[in-house]
Amino acid sequence: MDSVTGITSDDRLKVSIVPRTDERKASITVNTSDVRLATHADVPAAVRTLCRAYATYPFTRHTIADDDNGGRLQRFNELFISRIGLEHGRVWIADGGAAVAVDDPRNCGGGRRLR
Repeated sequence: MDSVTGITSDDRLKVSIVPRTDERKASITVNTSDVRLATHADVPAAVRTLCRAYATYPFTRHTIADDDNGGRLQRFNELFISRIGLEHGRVWIADGGAAVAVDDPRNCGGGRRLR
């Protein structure tokens, strides 16, 4: 697969993601100028966006228990963004939280190793 293109949960923002290869790093192209690295203050908006995006996604429905699935998905996204993305990788946010991308440490060259 050469690239992935998607629309955010509110259909306002088109995002194209080109995966990493040995020759080049992954790149993200967004059709807005409001893309920046997220901070801890952005976590609630980022969590809301990811929860909407993955609420009916087959993989998360399969891997996150059905009992209180919405609450579990919210907690998973909070942990993933704050404990992995912000601490060890990168989190990008756009358009006030309408789009979110999380790079894990393997894609960030120089991120601290998870223990």
